[in-house]
Amino acid sequence: MARNTSLGSWLVRLTAMAILAVSVSAAADEAVGAGGANVPDKAWSGGWKSGVEEGLPKDEVSGETMVIAAYGVLWLVLILFVLRAQSQVASLRRESAELKALLESRLPPDGSGTKPGPA
Repeated sequence: MARNTSLGSWLVRLTAMAILAVSVSAAADEAVGAGGANVPDKAWSGGWKSGVEEGLPKDEVSGETMVIAAYGVLWLVLILFVLRAQSQVASLRRESAELKALLESRLPPDGSGTKPGPA
């Protein structure tokens, strides 16, 4: 039974690799085009207006602004997490002090360890 499972997993892997190879081949053919269209040698030609044409939408927010915003959100989440943890610790300390006071009020003052009588 284990041999069939192993064979099945290998078949799935081979099928996935074949699909990946066909997809890459199709993408490469599409990039070149049927008639051998112009394919740039490199991704960026060095011009500062590369890829920006009149009337086409362009990025309004720079990458630097997005990184700063992401760090700001992370700091906000971290600060809120620390403040929430601090309030929970304060609440636990308060409850612990209440329980200690309640326990001390129920124990006999001499510390003999006997149970207190009904109040």
